[in-house]
Amino acid sequence: MKRLIFGVLSVSLITACQTGPKNPPLYKPGEAAFGSIANLDEKQYLLEQDALFRRKLTQKGVSSELLDERTIELNIPGNIAFSINSASMNWNLHDVLDQVVDVIREYQYSSILIIGHSDARGNNIVNQLLSQQRAKAIYDYFIRSAIHADRLSYAGVGSNDLLIEDDVTNLDRALNRRLTLKITVLRDPGSANSGLVEIAPTPAKETNPINEMQEATDLSDVTTLDAAEDQMPNANIEEEMNSSDGFIDLK
Repeated sequence: MKRLIFGVLSVSLITACQTGPKNPPLYKPGEAAFGSIANLDEKQYLLEQDALFRRKLTQKGVSSELLDERTIELNIPGNIAFSINSASMNWNLHDVLDQVVDVIREYQYSSILIIGHSDARGNNIVNQLLSQQRAKAIYDYFIRSAIHADRLSYAGVGSNDLLIEDDVTNLDRALNRRLTLKITVLRDPGSANSGLVEIAPTPAKETNPINEMQEATDLSDVTTLDAAEDQMPNANIEEEMNSSDGFIDLK
């Protein structure tokens, strides 16, 4: 009888060892399943984020692209992000950003560079300022969503990085009037600032909203933009563009 019991136990143990879990976890017991870079290499960490971004955002019109082994770029078209002449976020953008926040909260070992763009119409100086204000609006939204400022930086590039050079249609202009987010995996998870652009601390300063000074609704408005430029000295604009925490100059 004892031999029979021993035999049954032996078979059970052998079977258990052979079957085992079919999909062993990527993390060690007691560690978080996601968001921990200690048990995943940078590439795997990046791919997990990219897959999650695609699942949450593709149907909302946002594209996700792997730029290199450490960086994801999210491209949010202007018809989702901002209206013409405005740095106020469209309502649809709130939902998109909430999805982004969910991911970057889960994957904490990454930095986020926010880049605002304009289309090709209007005055270059005003376009530059408006694109920065758009990026700053997203920066502020992330701060309000409890994303630590050490992970965030922002910049405006005006019409210097157009997707479509001759943006003569409303669709072309919406594609150029976009928002891009560059999410970069940090090399050293022990440092909150690893991989971030070093930014000298400067006092935050409120900027006045741009109303009808940029991205003119037709070419006849160019003269209005020129007049607006005369009312805004270059020195003041430069001061506005370099006075906020988190701002970087990509020139």
